[in-house]
Amino acid sequence: MISATPAVFTLYVCAALFAAPLMAASIDTEKRVQDILSRMTTEEKVDLIGGVEGFYIRAIPRVGLPKLKMSDGPIGARNDGPATTMAGGIALAATWNPALAERVGGAIGTDARSRGVHFMLGPGVNIYVAPMNGRNFEYFGEDPFLGGRIATSYIEGMQKLGVSATIKHFMGNNSEFDRHNVDAIIDERAMREIYLPIFEAAVKRAHVGAIMDSYNLTNGQHLTESAHLNTEIAKQTWGFDGVMMSDWWATYDGVAAANGGMDLEMPAGDHMNRATLLPAIEKGQVSLAAIDDKVRRILRVAVRFGWLDREQTDVSIPRYSAAGALVALQAARESMVLLKNDGNLLPIDSSAVKTIAVIGPNAYPPVPNAG
Repeated sequence: MISATPAVFTLYVCAALFAAPLMAASIDTEKRVQDILSRMTTEEKVDLIGGVEGFYIRAIPRVGLPKLKMSDGPIGARNDGPATTMAGGIALAATWNPALAERVGGAIGTDARSRGVHFMLGPGVNIYVAPMNGRNFEYFGEDPFLGGRIATSYIEGMQKLGVSATIKHFMGNNSEFDRHNVDAIIDERAMREIYLPIFEAAVKRAHVGAIMDSYNLTNGQHLTESAHLNTEIAKQTWGFDGVMMSDWWATYDGVAAANGGMDLEMPAGDHMNRATLLPAIEKGQVSLAAIDDKVRRILRVAVRFGWLDREQTDVSIPRYSAAGALVALQAARESMVLLKNDGNLLPIDSSAVKTIAVIGPNAYPPVPNAG
């Protein structure tokens, strides 16, 4: 369990979130990545940075790259049939228990391995600042210190299973309504102190494999085109060496995205494709080095997690996990906050009321998602 008084909160943020050194890719990994890259054609490279079939990175068998599978999250492996539903992010944060968050990440990672999933699309970590945001249920609240500790533990638990986490939605994702057009105006200090620290902790402490760019604009620019956030801050300042992918259909301009630090367009190469990028490379609007960097990042994650050397589907893991269900139950229990009815403020007479009925769509069936 963790706790922090207001007086020491600021000190904890600096000392605890970013104390662990960044785990750099090994020399052997980089040699292997470069060998594969050197055998790819420009057309293959451009093809690779656009997803296929909804939730995959395409295979290139000629160079030994298998098709890489994704599953939506972050509260369970939502693709490929029923899976254990974990406590929502806001509930997990309410446990104040990083060790439990690590178990939750591990349970989701276990479900992912039973289904052959390489990338889990979670955790979701945006700051709970707008109460009407339809994604708040899956985020970790308004506290970047607490959110950072929960997120890094969740990621570490998942990635130990050989599954890459994908932290999202980078950044300022404060509305589901009109999410393609909403512009989050956030000054630099607020970004650095409130909105970015959880992502930074995920990169520096947990060495997260992927970051997902959000739909919205921040300060007048779509995140999939933001060289300031994607390249200058995440990749250069923090040292992020993984894959910067788009949210689904969150890419709006192929050249701008290619130059803005986005590495992978999902679910398909609608904008970052041969028709757009090959002429742009020829005209010098996009450098081949930028394309190579995107491909290198995808290959680096694949090598790092061992995906080129084994089958991702672990048939020894049951798809219906009794152990995972116990983790989900424990997270639900620890997330509960008990209120004391001082002064009888609640209209409940405990001597007279023996049962309480919950009626309506939130009573049955369970609602694991919001809107």
